[in-house]
Amino acid sequence: MTDRGQTIELIATDRGSCSDVPAWAEDMGHKLTETFEESDSYHFVLEKC
Repeated sequence: MTDRGQTIELIATDRGSCSDVPAWAEDMGHKLTETFEESDSYHFVLEKC
């Protein structure tokens, strides 16, 4: 993620990511635009700010 406004979808299987990813995004100044659970994975859509 090098350009502002660029998005990435992060997919994790660890339930801890549900608290870790939002905290990391906030600490780094990025915007968490979407989260959802699908099957046994957690999806996070992040926008570089």
